[in-house]
Amino acid sequence: MTPRRTPSRSVSRVLLAGLACAAAMAPTAPAAPRDPASVPLPALTRMDTLFLTAATGEPRFQAVRDSAQAALLAGDSLTLAWLVERTMRPGHRLTPRQNHYIERLFTLIADSGRHAASRRALARAVATAPHDTARARWLYIGSRLGDTAFRTVARPWLRDSSAAVRRMAVRVLGAYPHPDHLPLLWDGLEHVQGLERHMRLWALAEHASLTSTPAARARVLARLAPLLDDPHTYNRRLIRALMLSAADGAWAPLRRAMPAHAEAARRREWWKLARESRGGDAFLRSERARMTEEERRVLGL
Repeated sequence: MTPRRTPSRSVSRVLLAGLACAAAMAPTAPAAPRDPASVPLPALTRMDTLFLTAATGEPRFQAVRDSAQAALLAGDSLTLAWLVERTMRPGHRLTPRQNHYIERLFTLIADSGRHAASRRALARAVATAPHDTARARWLYIGSRLGDTAFRTVARPWLRDSSAAVRRMAVRVLGAYPHPDHLPLLWDGLEHVQGLERHMRLWALAEHASLTSTPAARARVLARLAPLLDDPHTYNRRLIRALMLSAADGAWAPLRRAMPAHAEAARRREWWKLARESRGGDAFLRSERARMTEEERRVLGL
C-alpha cells in the first residue's frame, strides 16, 4: 500500500493564508444600530454656541440670532482671537455660510477701519497661518475690512511662493489704492499669467492716479500694448479698457502706441480698440482687406 504523503510546511502556510483571506472576505452580519443618545457629542463652549446661533440663516431664529451677534460683537478682540483659533483647528468643518459670517464679524468689528482690533487679529492670523489656503483667506478678509492700514500687512506677501497668496495680497492693494502701490503692481506684470495677471490689472484699474498725468497715460499704453496677445479673453478685455481710459477714449494716442507690424492675433485687438474709441473708423476702413468676413461682421463693417 502506498503511504499517504504529508503536505510540506510551505504548502501548509499557503493553505492557511488562503483560508484566512476567505474568512476576512466573507460577509459579516451588520452591526447593531447604536442608540443616538449613546453617541458622544463634541463639547461646545459658550463661544461655539453663540457663533453657531448667530451664523444660522433660519428666519424664525431672527431674535435669538441678533442676540447672539450682539454678544459676539461685545467680545471684540476676544471674539476675533477665538474666530482665528476656531478656523485653524485641525480638521475643523465650517459651512459656506459660517465662513461668510466670519468675514462679516471681522468687518463689523473693524467699523470701516475705525477700530484696529480686526486688523491686528488678521495680521497675526496671516503671519501664523498653517498653510497657504488659510493665509490667502485671511488676506481676502483683510481686503473687505475697509481699513486702509491693512495694506501694510499685505505688501510682504506680494512675493510669496504661492500664487493664491500673491493674488490676495494684490487684491488688498487694489482695495486700498495708493500711489505707492503702482510700481509694485507694474513690476513683473509681463511675467505673470492667468488669474494672477487679471488681479494685477484689476488693482491697477482701481488706482485713479494710474492715468493722472500725460506721462502716466503714456506709460500705461507702452506697458500694456505688448500684452494684447494674452491668451485669456478676460485679460485682453481688461487691458483694452485700461488702454482706452489712458487714451481718454480717443484713437490717436492708441494709434501712436500700436506697433508697425503687429501679428494677426494682436492686430484683432487693435481693431477692437479702434472700434471702441473715437476717431478709429478711418483706420478700420484701411484695414478692411486684412479682415475675414466673420471679423467684418463682428466689428460691424
